[in-house]
Amino acid sequence: MEVRYSVHPEHAKTFDTEKLRKEFLINDLFVPGKIKLVYSYSDRVIVGGALPLDEPISLEGGKEIAADHFLQRREMGIINVGDSGMVEAGGESYTLGFRDGLYLGPTATAISFYSKQKKQPAKFYMVSAPAFQSNPSRMVSLKPLPAGILTDRYALSVIILKGVGSVIS
Repeated sequence: MEVRYSVHPEHAKTFDTEKLRKEFLINDLFVPGKIKLVYSYSDRVIVGGALPLDEPISLEGGKEIAADHFLQRREMGIINVGDSGMVEAGGESYTLGFRDGLYLGPTATAISFYSKQKKQPAKFYMVSAPAFQSNPSRMVSLKPLPAGILTDRYALSVIILKGVGSVIS
């Protein structure tokens, strides 16, 4: 996991383009067969990408977040920006197509990512932040629902307007 530290705003004003890119741009987010994570100390957010090929890739805890498993005290949103794939978390399996999303709370353990096809792999974009309460895992899809549906406040608190998306669980 790459760790990035805070930059004072006055110091950032002195950066040229190359230095700004070095401090703020995340290059190569999707590395074939690996998970890449970038931990921002300033807001405790972790941004990552997983690109599984033949074998599943597991997301582990570590010294950077002082946790036995990755979501021990965190929550995470995952969006598949590639071809069809699967996420296993906490003994449950979730199939995610292109642009499908998944919310995982702190109770989700043993997280693994799979691609359905090596030649057209899934690409899982993820963002994780500290969790202050435990919510159930939920899938989110862009498949249309009737306009104006509001999920319960414990799911994702997503307002769906004009049939743009739906919550699956």
